[in-house]
Amino acid sequence: MNEINGFEMYEWVRHLFPLCRSITGSGNRETLNFFKSKIPEMNILSFPTNKKVFDWVIPEEWNIRDAFVADTKGNKIIDFKQNNLHLMGYSSPVDKVISFEELDQHLHSLVHLPKAIPYVTSYYNRDWGFCLSHEKRESLNRNEKYHVLIDSSLAPGKKEAWATSKCLIDFLAYADGSKDLVEVADEINESSFQLIKIAEILEANNLIKK
Repeated sequence: MNEINGFEMYEWVRHLFPLCRSITGSGNRETLNFFKSKIPEMNILSFPTNKKVFDWVIPEEWNIRDAFVADTKGNKIIDFKQNNLHLMGYSSPVDKVISFEELDQHLHSLVHLPKAIPYVTSYYNRDWGFCLSHEKRESLNRNEKYHVLIDSSLAPGKKEAWATSKCLIDFLAYADGSKDLVEVADEINESSFQLIKIAEILEANNLIKK
């Protein structure tokens, strides 16, 4: 088998990184469809809003088109399109001008990592927020008014997921290179023929190598 093509993998990342992926929505679907184009054997399942799946209830579908915080001169000081981590996942729609004091209640940063943008979500509580480096937060003008725009939607929809079998999960957990397929099959109480089939699919798609 050929070595995994690092340049090809980099292209995958370059394509996928800009997508705003949450647990539902168009970014989630686009990401899964991208992987299905690379791995045709992949099976994508859909679950509607409010359906209980094990101990989890599928939330409303969230989609985001644009989000920013701008000063009175129109300068975007926090811009979702510049980095999708800037927006708290599942933020409710907002379009208003507010004081710094009100804005600050909806900002998230990490004091101990002053240059980092945190990843924050609010799947089940209707709220909105922006994430930024603590350095940027400290530099904001306390006397400024800010235009906050979040062009998002929350509505009944679907949750898509890669149908991953328990057998596959167990195989990946135990196939650490120290055991052969027969030994792994014994460990997870599965047929070695089933593991051979899984290994062939992963190998054919350059996800593992001999």
